[in-house]
Amino acid sequence: MKTIDPNTLAQKLTERQHRVILVDVRDAAKFKQGHIPGALNVTIDRLASTMKSIAEKDDMIVTYCGGGTRAPRAYHFLQTLGYENTICMPEGFRGWRKVKEIC
Repeated sequence: MKTIDPNTLAQKLTERQHRVILVDVRDAAKFKQGHIPGALNVTIDRLASTMKSIAEKDDMIVTYCGGGTRAPRAYHFLQTLGYENTICMPEGFRGWRKVKEIC
């Protein structure tokens, strides 16, 4: 499984050299409480139908959840759909908030 840590993700988002699609797989209520700017809220049960309309097979897709349980499942599912440039952020939104508190 390809992974990325919150610091590296923050750097990639700042550089804007690549198109990065952030997929927050938490439920809508958690997403509304806070998420990474620019992230899309797509629960695992909607991944297959939603990704067709928002991503190309070679886009960089970063999956994350609250703390690392659902994001790996989403990562593996997207891999089976042919999205080979998918990356998982196991630290999730909790890890992102820690980085953003430091920055």
